[in-house]
Amino acid sequence: MSGAGDRKAELLRAYFDEAGAGSTIPLLLWLNSGGGQMRNFVLGHQLGSSGYLCTTAPFRPDVALAFHGTLTRGDYDGAWRAVARWEDRWLAAAVEIGWLRAIKTALFLHGLQPSDRLGGTWTEATRDEREAVGRVLTEVFGPIERVGL
Repeated sequence: MSGAGDRKAELLRAYFDEAGAGSTIPLLLWLNSGGGQMRNFVLGHQLGSSGYLCTTAPFRPDVALAFHGTLTRGDYDGAWRAVARWEDRWLAAAVEIGWLRAIKTALFLHGLQPSDRLGGTWTEATRDEREAVGRVLTEVFGPIERVGL
């Protein structure tokens, strides 16, 4: 490699050096799992990672597979577009709502769980919370299609 390629490789190494230094999880395990998000997997894939924990796969496996396809084709620009289109928007809203509440409600709205109760308190989402999650899912991923249990 030369020029931009060398710089990119240097940046990737630095990124993972920093991630490994600040993590209690062994770096090899972290690289093999992709770090838990699409954006981490775009980088991890280029260093040999073969899988990741996707924030959308539980309720939209088609999105996870489309994203993975961009990487297996070596379309890293397409992968970054997927991160911006799906994950960045979903995560921003889900964190604001409350990550566990948002993911449980997303699974419920897609018909993949009988309720969206949270363990411990066993409280269901309020109507406002369900509407907020539903609105964000529709804005980011399109119409919600219930699959049923």
